[in-house]
Amino acid sequence: MRLSEHVECDATVLASLVSAGEVTPTELTQLAREGTTRSIRV
Repeated sequence: MRLSEHVECDATVLASLVSAGEVTPTELTQLAREGTTRSIRV
C-alpha cells in the first residue's frame, strides 16, 4: 500500500485490509509515520 492509498481510507477500510491480510499493522504504522513526516516538512 502506498501513502496516497492510505490517506483515502478510513479506519474501517484499513481494519478490513489488515483482516484480509492485504496489509500488516506494522505497514500501516510506517505509512502513518511517513505521512506525518511529510506533513511537517511542507
